[in-house]
Amino acid sequence: MASATYPYTVSATHYDNATGNATVNCANVNINITLNLTPHIVTFMINDGTNPLPNATISINGQTLTTDNNGKATIVLPIGSYPYTVKAACYVSVMNTATITNANITVSEILYHVPYNVTFTVTAGGNALANTNIAIGSQTITTNALGIATVSLLNGSYQWLAYTTGYNNQSGTVTVSCADANVSIAMVLTTYTITFDISDGTNKIPNATININGQTLTTDNNGKATIILPPGNYPYTITKDCYNAISNTASVKNANLTIPGVLIQTPYTITFTVISNGVVLPNANIQINNQSLTTNSSGIATINLTNANYSWTATKS
Repeated sequence: MASATYPYTVSATHYDNATGNATVNCANVNINITLNLTPHIVTFMINDGTNPLPNATISINGQTLTTDNNGKATIVLPIGSYPYTVKAACYVSVMNTATITNANITVSEILYHVPYNVTFTVTAGGNALANTNIAIGSQTITTNALGIATVSLLNGSYQWLAYTTGYNNQSGTVTVSCADANVSIAMVLTTYTITFDISDGTNKIPNATININGQTLTTDNNGKATIILPPGNYPYTITKDCYNAISNTASVKNANLTIPGVLIQTPYTITFTVISNGVVLPNANIQINNQSLTTNSSGIATINLTNANYSWTATKS
């Protein structure tokens, strides 16, 4: 070529064109040209299956991108294959590869919530309570011999209900927030009221004593005394001065219980000894409480009567 300056353009598929001027001036000329791969825009669109996911991070080609409020992040890269990882707090990470050929690309990924374990520990009176049902969400779980039951749940607030035979229901709310959660439940025995109603068959008896389940009750002016107990069988004894004691068992099932008690007065022996001038009189007649007694050969007659004042008359033919 004759001495002069010549413009040139170098092009290759997938590379940016390179341009310049070659000047020939009575000598050969060497020109070194570096072609750069054509860059393309990689757009990441991240969502949770329903809504865009902001603040997700994407690690790609040694860089870390963060999605905006629309779940979007971009990077410019030349043709090639690029492994990437998408992460977000409380979501399962995604690993994949973005392949760029000869155009901009859009990469869409769905991140799914990480499930977390919610562990319930159920006790009663400080001891593990097995076979307690816990309804939470759409599931019902049951405690094992250690009083423990576990369920996997996504982030959110969940109402729960614990129930088992013989105990009051317990309820509450547990919130799962990007971590496992523990719930302790203390079950309380279902109790019922036992009412003792004590009389002598006609009148109510106050101040009667009832011993039951290690406790001592005293009846009021209406002859009543109450105690609250869980289901079970409870021996009891009712006592009152001058009355025969009553012993029995209260069987508490699934309802309040009223126990009537009729105390019978204790009878006492009245002994009559009839004498005249120092000599005992047999066959003497004694009238008392509408009954007629006759003394024996020792001048003695007896009768059993309960507490009261009684008039008597003694005669001898």
